[in-house]
Amino acid sequence: MLNVNSTTFETTRIPETWAKRSLSQDLVVLPTDSSKRAWMASGIPEEHLRLCPRGVDSGRFHPGVEPLKLGRRRGRSVLEYKTRFLNISDFISAPRKNILGMLRVWIKTTSAHDDAILILKLSGYRYRWWWPDRFKRTLSAIEREIGKSRRKAAPVVFYDQVLTESQMPSLYAAATHYWSMSYGEGWDFAMMEAGAMGLHLIAPQHSAYTAYLDESVAQMIPSQRIPADFNRGKGFLGELFKGSDWWEPDEEAAADFVRQAIRTAGEGLPTARARIARDYTWEQSAKCLIKILEELHERHGKKF
Repeated sequence: MLNVNSTTFETTRIPETWAKRSLSQDLVVLPTDSSKRAWMASGIPEEHLRLCPRGVDSGRFHPGVEPLKLGRRRGRSVLEYKTRFLNISDFISAPRKNILGMLRVWIKTTSAHDDAILILKLSGYRYRWWWPDRFKRTLSAIEREIGKSRRKAAPVVFYDQVLTESQMPSLYAAATHYWSMSYGEGWDFAMMEAGAMGLHLIAPQHSAYTAYLDESVAQMIPSQRIPADFNRGKGFLGELFKGSDWWEPDEEAAADFVRQAIRTAGEGLPTARARIARDYTWEQSAKCLIKILEELHERHGKKF
């Protein structure tokens, strides 16, 4: 029977074990050119690869949803802050998601008097017992390095509640901007969903982001290619990223976008809502995948 692998990766090369498995499959389906280049750089022939963008449920993720109540910070409701930045990440991916880099930019750039707040939805925070203490120690080291404490910056919400699918649109609705400082993405569903919600997007100009975003619909952070360093190469995830590169977003450029957002709250900026609702539906993604599979079936005359 035919075997097709629909997958993705976040850096410039895939692990050697993945490359060997890919050659034994009849086809590899990838969502973006960035992933396609990673497979080809690892020795996979271009004819063995197909592109099929992923999608978003823009019927569920759309403007006008009632915001999720996120409590209070510094005597005010979170929803009372004029400019509200959101980032959604899993704690196990925190090194690649560059959460500490985001917090460094936030602490250096903002002040306690700014009418702004950063909402970090860190999935898995409470279930990975070793991460919170290590995270706090590293964050304290960043404060010492900068010479400024978080108390002197605009507030940060660390939100770790588990939300249902029906609640997720309300979390996006609680923000005005979605911001990523990631070193590399295979797709980033959260960025796509935030765009469908009509949030203003701040994204690094690299990897999957360039497949569906550009400067006409988002603020793109210049980035430079550097060696990937996931937990200094330790553990299973570190092994996956060995020998590859990813991209470092420019923190000064990110700071400029944050300052601009706080001054204007995004007024006058376009959003990616129309593009995403038009070009990136799950129906379109499904039709693309079905066409790829039908062509493969006709060529080989085998079942899946």
